[in-house]
Amino acid sequence: MDEHEGELGRQLTRREALRLFGFGATAAVVAACAPTTGGVAASAGAASTAATAATAATAAATAAATPAPTAPPATPSPTPARTPFSIASMANPLIDNHAHPIVPSQGDQLKYYDGMVDLMDKNGVAMTVLHRNAEWVNAVKFGPEHDDWVRAAMDRHPGRILGFLAGFDPASPDAPNYVRTQLQNDKERRWKAIGELDLRNPGPKTQIPINSPIMMQIHKIAAEFGVPVVFHYNPDYGTANAEAGFREIEDAVAKNPNTTFLLAHNPPAQLMPKYPNLWGEATLFNPQFPSEQVLQQLSAVPGALDRIVLCLTDLQSADLKITAGLQTPLTYAEAVTTTRNILAKQSPDVREKIGYKNLMRLLKLQ
Repeated sequence: MDEHEGELGRQLTRREALRLFGFGATAAVVAACAPTTGGVAASAGAASTAATAATAATAAATAAATPAPTAPPATPSPTPARTPFSIASMANPLIDNHAHPIVPSQGDQLKYYDGMVDLMDKNGVAMTVLHRNAEWVNAVKFGPEHDDWVRAAMDRHPGRILGFLAGFDPASPDAPNYVRTQLQNDKERRWKAIGELDLRNPGPKTQIPINSPIMMQIHKIAAEFGVPVVFHYNPDYGTANAEAGFREIEDAVAKNPNTTFLLAHNPPAQLMPKYPNLWGEATLFNPQFPSEQVLQQLSAVPGALDRIVLCLTDLQSADLKITAGLQTPLTYAEAVTTTRNILAKQSPDVREKIGYKNLMRLLKLQ
């Protein structure tokens, strides 16, 4: 997840410190007794004073023994009110095919989703697709909670945040059953694709061949349900060389002609002309990717630019900065502006296709 070719795949995401809150209270009861002075009046006064002190002490003890009222449970902050969304009403809209949820230890997830949509509104981004979380610590951690986080984002911002299914280990024998069950139970077809699957990625240190027996089962399930498989693949990571990695990709794509494959981050220009079921992402905000040159190369291949979508931000940091594969973080606006400037060199038709129309077709959004 993010994660780029060779050394670019070693992501430098930053974790926010987990803040711990403690609550406590102490109470003290102080009793005072009046001195006895002699005589009836003094005795009566002393008795009265003693009785008053005893009553006070009893009341204080009762109060101390009574448990403090329990605070009501915290409720999620309400979804911010927003203007009804319509991509048709937007001028030059973009769709971001590549962003990630944060984990709770990184920060407030709902605040992160709200901030993301605020930035989308300000920068003309119609929709953003969330994959699994991309915060790796020592080794990759797979689990269905990743899909839960994506569901929460879709619930909070319906129509603006879309989701891909990826809360499973692609190397586990249980993975095909998990994928099938989730897609069967998805009556509203909210899962638009399977991915982004970290197959060969030096960031989380995953070395899972895309043509492994388990992955080949998943490809067939994807075809059955009509959803694409989105995958991260550094072809030279864990293989003899990059050519060996591309042969693995070609084997999977060729043997599953009814499955649509989407290589994250960088279009596989050498394979796309041969396989119409192979798509690619363009990461135009990162100058270390040759995406602009690849677009020029693919423009000579009929129909190839109809299979390019945008990795617009690869957002995965709680501060909403663009960090993946970059030595110096970018703001959201900087990443979007850089992408728009590069797309401006294309024809209006190509600009619209790459900007949003290709992805809408791929994910059946129209």
